[in-house]
Amino acid sequence: MKKFSIFTMALSLITLFTMAQTPVLHWRFANPVVFDNAGVCTLEFDVELSCDMADTYHSDLQVYFDYNTLAFGENVVTNGVLTYTRLPLLQGDLAGTPLYAIFGNVDNKPYRYAILSEATFTVANPMFMNAVPMLPTYGGYIKVQMIIADQNQLAGIEYVPEDGGVGLMNGGQYYLDATHPTATKYGVPPDYAGVYENDLLTQALMCVTGDNNWTGAVDNDWFNPGNWSLNVVPTNEDVVIPDVGTKAPFPVIFTGSATTGAITISPMASLEIAPTGDLTANGLVTNDGDLLITSDGAGFSGSFIDNAGVAGAGMFYFIRNITNSSAQGNPTGWHYLSSPVNGFTSHDLFDYWVNRWDEATDKWVQDTIDPAIPCVPAPLWNMGDLDAWSVKFDMNYSCAAINPAQGMDIDFMGTMADYRNGTYSAPVTYTGGNVYAGYNLVGNPYSSSVDPATFTWGPNMNQSTYYWDGWANTYFSWAGGIGSMVPPTQGFFVSAFGGDNFGLAPANRAHETTQYFYKNEISNLLKLKAEGNNYSDVTYVRFHNEATAGFDKVWDAYKLISNVPEVPQIYTTLGGTNYSINAVESTDAMPMAFSAGVSGNYSISIEENNDFDVVYLEDLKTGKMHDLSTAYEFSYNAGDDANRFVIHFGQISLDNAQNGIVVYSYNNHVYVYNANNLQGDIMIYGVMGQVVTSAQLEGGLNMITLNDVNNYYVVKVLTESIVVSEKVYIK
Repeated sequence: MKKFSIFTMALSLITLFTMAQTPVLHWRFANPVVFDNAGVCTLEFDVELSCDMADTYHSDLQVYFDYNTLAFGENVVTNGVLTYTRLPLLQGDLAGTPLYAIFGNVDNKPYRYAILSEATFTVANPMFMNAVPMLPTYGGYIKVQMIIADQNQLAGIEYVPEDGGVGLMNGGQYYLDATHPTATKYGVPPDYAGVYENDLLTQALMCVTGDNNWTGAVDNDWFNPGNWSLNVVPTNEDVVIPDVGTKAPFPVIFTGSATTGAITISPMASLEIAPTGDLTANGLVTNDGDLLITSDGAGFSGSFIDNAGVAGAGMFYFIRNITNSSAQGNPTGWHYLSSPVNGFTSHDLFDYWVNRWDEATDKWVQDTIDPAIPCVPAPLWNMGDLDAWSVKFDMNYSCAAINPAQGMDIDFMGTMADYRNGTYSAPVTYTGGNVYAGYNLVGNPYSSSVDPATFTWGPNMNQSTYYWDGWANTYFSWAGGIGSMVPPTQGFFVSAFGGDNFGLAPANRAHETTQYFYKNEISNLLKLKAEGNNYSDVTYVRFHNEATAGFDKVWDAYKLISNVPEVPQIYTTLGGTNYSINAVESTDAMPMAFSAGVSGNYSISIEENNDFDVVYLEDLKTGKMHDLSTAYEFSYNAGDDANRFVIHFGQISLDNAQNGIVVYSYNNHVYVYNANNLQGDIMIYGVMGQVVTSAQLEGGLNMITLNDVNNYYVVKVLTESIVVSEKVYIK
């Protein structure tokens, strides 16, 4: 084990006087980092470059730098292990294919190093060189790595001018000014290297190699440095969790992301990942003790990803919490379940109703026997790698003689040989003639979420996922990078329109401990939320130049309706298809449906709006037009027509605006969007030129209903400054 604290000192600001019109380069050291490189501590930093004149090019530059032997001692290994890489300013093709070499011990001084470019061209040509950025912008010149010797002590390094003078980076730097002169071989060389920026602030950087042993000296918090032998929280180094007996607690990753190299869990030791924590191991995980992942009743789950495999004779546990329960006929309390370990069967769920989905019949198959018969197991079903079931805890079940009964915590357990981290595939089917034809229930086999954006989809599959959330009592969907990842131990539906195969691989794993949604920075995206009865539901509308008005298997997701009466449902509709995620090329108006099983007061609001300046919600029942910059509240009677709303998009309309006026039609309505709040009148004429109706022009979105449909009309907007005329069709 070795440990170094690397102190990098700010450079002194030295301003140099140069000839008039001569470019002055500004150098700085930046981005210092110390890291363990295959067991060797390495200091890495960038040399960056800027100039006070535009159109300045460089060639044949020597960078000299010194290190302070008094502060650093002998901890820098000599020239043979001092390396560098070219950054963008040196990545152009220079004439003559120049070579770049490192020279150590410059001027016969052991603390001085230089990097020299060996260009062979004789005339400056910007076609073969990169321009130095203008201040205050800097461009990367070189990245330097210095190997630090094995000294079991603290060591400091600071970059200083030689003898307190101007020795830092004082080699023969040559410049080419904006005119690219040819009087000299290399252009105009100033007398000195330029300005050294006071950029690299003093910092304490630590390099750790070797094992970082858990001590538990303070508490059980993984992220407390005092609990580790090296007094630092592990980053990428190897970790050992020894048997500390009764002297100290074992580590728990409560909240946040932990990363390690290899992990060794000793016999009689344990590691726990709590519901809002996650762990990525980039080295082999050898578990001879216990590795435990837990979840809670709020939809949060711990998450674990191994990138180099697992070994050991210890136990792996994943505890999935099921907090709600009800009678079997009640639609609440059901959860889609998959297993992260081999060997899980229906006989591990004596106190649960267990249903399997049958795509061919479009029905759930009940595997549980009559609950009135006590202590008799249901048929034995093994949960395969990609299998999933719908389960519900039977709160009336009691049979102490049978073990194991799971209760409201379902325990997945097995040895590390049972832990699932492989590549899996299973056939998916399509049987026509059913409402949910082609829907196949599959399971996430991993101890982390899976990201559908990384899936490899078969040619006969829609690229969307759907899973039932037993806490929200609604379906969450994903398509085209929008929606929810699939949590660990979660079953989910995929949709096929022909026979195919579905597969998952370790590369599909991702940490998403919040379980519900992750924010996507996607342009032209609108996310709407409906709320009521302490439940909510969302729908997405997206404008995409590859999308169509029909169902797109890459961009769209169907709407699966919740059968829990209290849960409001919101979705868009086009061509008789209901969408939870609806991508179209563009539109001025989009029909939207709302339904619920109970009467009451509900609201619709914008949860995410990327790029739409204004969004209006039209209530076809009340005739109201509402600006969704605030939530729209309304009353609803169970059994009302679901096709009640229309979404109007102001921004897309403005793309074709005339002085902020846009005219369009939807069904039997004429809409005039008045972005600039102009005053005037709206006149609507029939095909014979007669005035059909008129209205005063208001700011925002104006709506006029016409009863005579399947006809063309001319809409004129008259203001003091402009007249806008558009032809529309009313259907």
